Amino acid sequence: MEFKIGDIIETFDGLKGEITSLLTNTAVVDFSATENYEEHFEDAKQVVRLTDIRQVVNS
Repeated sequence: MEFKIGDIIETFDGLKGEITSLLTNTAVVDFSATENYEEHFEDAKQVVRLTDIRQVVNS
């Protein structure tokens, strides 16, 4: 699967966020669009392995 900065993605846990940066095997994702991100993370921006991304919701 191909990813680019600005893609809205969904993880296997059902969390949705926007890719703000891409590295070789990881992406920095801003989960602030997810209503309950505070239940999962302290900060909205998280490093996510590309293999943990289920799908691109909107690119």
